[in-house]
Amino acid sequence: MIVVVGSPLFRPGSADLPSGAAGLAAGIATAAAAAERTVQLVGRIGEDPAGEATLLALARDGIGHVASLRDPAHPTRAIAPATESDPDAIGDDPRSGAELATESDTESETGTSLGPIGSATLDRGDLELALRYLGTFSVVVVAEPLDPAALAVVADAVAYNGATLVVIVPAGHADPALPADAIAIEAPDDDPDGVFARTVGGFAAELDGGADPATALASAVAAHGWERAQR
Repeated sequence: MIVVVGSPLFRPGSADLPSGAAGLAAGIATAAAAAERTVQLVGRIGEDPAGEATLLALARDGIGHVASLRDPAHPTRAIAPATESDPDAIGDDPRSGAELATESDTESETGTSLGPIGSATLDRGDLELALRYLGTFSVVVVAEPLDPAALAVVADAVAYNGATLVVIVPAGHADPALPADAIAIEAPDDDPDGVFARTVGGFAAELDGGADPATALASAVAAHGWERAQR
């Protein structure tokens, strides 16, 4: 099983697409599930209509969310719908997910753009609870920044399971302190076509299938077209 750590965003619907899940974590999970792997997404989602729509979208894509947390104190984060003046707009919308979820599905939106990696939404306690609940897994992909204590919880759970840890590092950030056998991948500044997310999801799927990291990465890159930047 693959566990993706990171909160999904709500994507408002349009005339072409229903409302659904967006963001880097959701994109990675979707790609891994499309490769017919068992995937669980660990994230934080508001108790609002946008949260419900996001969870339904994850389920439609074959992504489990039994260890995702519902947060009544904070609305579901959402991507900003595009406008005529800025059709490529992306990021957290100033309106709440609940407000966006009640708008007409004819409003234009950002399509497949995943936007930048957001700030951390999960803490140590969240991850201890979620990973203990999920039990056994073979790959964990950390798709959002975590503080050192939270990342240590993930690393300990990965070591206990004999799993592989993949950590996505925002562009321009120093690599976090990781176990020697962990894999850090620097994200691009933007991923408008979702190629990076699909590549990471494919990489995780190959690892889950038993491939070694080098073979898994080569296969994912060949399938999806993204190449790791040289640093």
